[in-house]
Amino acid sequence: MKKLGILYILFGFFLASDACPCFDCVDETKPTTARVLYKKIWIYKNISIQKGWARIAPRKYFNSVSFRFPKGILNEATFAIQLNHHYFLPDDEWGMAHVRSERKVLAADEHLESNSFDQTDLYYANNDCRSFILEQLSGNIPDSFQVEVVLLYVPPLPKSLARPIASRSSCDSPSLIPQSFWREGLPNPIKGRTATTTHHCVVHHSADGNGDTAYTELVRAYYTFHTQVNGWDDIGYNYLIAANGDIYAGRDPEKPEIRQDNVLGAHFCSKNNNTMGVCMIGNFMTEKPSEVAMSSLFQLLGWKLKKDNLNPFSTLLHPDGNGNALGVIAGHRDGCNTSCPGDKVYALLDSVRVEAGKCTPFSTIQKTKETEPTIVQMGNQWAFKNIPTGTQLRVFDALGRLVFMQIIQSETIEMPLVMLGNNCYFMVLDLGDGRKLTKQILL
Repeated sequence: MKKLGILYILFGFFLASDACPCFDCVDETKPTTARVLYKKIWIYKNISIQKGWARIAPRKYFNSVSFRFPKGILNEATFAIQLNHHYFLPDDEWGMAHVRSERKVLAADEHLESNSFDQTDLYYANNDCRSFILEQLSGNIPDSFQVEVVLLYVPPLPKSLARPIASRSSCDSPSLIPQSFWREGLPNPIKGRTATTTHHCVVHHSADGNGDTAYTELVRAYYTFHTQVNGWDDIGYNYLIAANGDIYAGRDPEKPEIRQDNVLGAHFCSKNNNTMGVCMIGNFMTEKPSEVAMSSLFQLLGWKLKKDNLNPFSTLLHPDGNGNALGVIAGHRDGCNTSCPGDKVYALLDSVRVEAGKCTPFSTIQKTKETEPTIVQMGNQWAFKNIPTGTQLRVFDALGRLVFMQIIQSETIEMPLVMLGNNCYFMVLDLGDGRKLTKQILL
């Protein structure tokens, strides 16, 4: 299949032919502190149809990159990137060797909300890069548009620092890689931490980093991206878990009275109150997390559930202004428009509830008992589990007036209560043998 062609007119960049002997030269010494550069490029459609890609050299060192596309472009077309790094050949040979990273498809960063652009996830290379290749893989694009390239250089952690050794044991507080270690040499976060009581443990994935074993460098890059690009006070998550099972302390509590597990984060689409965010490092849409990483997640959440007496099988109202229900253990996608934490991690959340729940008195309850009748709200849709077909459903308003009645003939029904206005309603199901199931509804 023929690739789509795109040509780049660059400002502040160097777009070169392969014949240029100094294509990957830089005009600076390697930075010693974290730095973010913003460069804008114009993309013109169908001018260079033979190649379909452009190799771009910013003439600056970088080891992470993100892009800001005009709103909607990433919904219509697919792009990919390869980062290029270099190393000098042995003394008996001349020049440098060029090494390309694995090609990665660009995806929108679902943690950042913007009305003016779509920002991609951060793409990290555990090397000093000098150029990158940008491709359009599919889709339709406007005749011309401007893209802002966000280039980060995050200096590596000094090799002289001794890395803390993480230990693991069932339900005890897990060992953490502290901020004092992984943030060494980086700017401090902006002060102003606040605490929140945790009702929900929200699981995320970083959407990048599979196969990269430089976990500390990844966390440093995420921190720089969150603070210097997204403009947040600190890294968004309370904790991050690497593929080797290491657990990193995320957002800095700052104050002695605030604990790591209840510092208010920035990870749940501006609905962070009463949540604790845990990020699994990697992209888990098609790839499963490692067993040791999952073991660390079990331990971290088991300790948290035990400490705060939380039932992992419960669903509670989240204070987002809409009265929406959210699981005590939930995925990012349960409350936000996102695919996070990836299909493979999301499919494991039931086992997370079971394993973490072994640290609590609720382990014998097993998900509010599989045989009990339950009701789950999904907008105007209502799902029923273990409720016999033919059961009569009645809904009363706060004054006891019957406002809706229906015989349940399927697992889901639509109940347009929003047409009745905001109010408090009571759903009553007659289960037979004198049993009734009552559920309060707040609209």
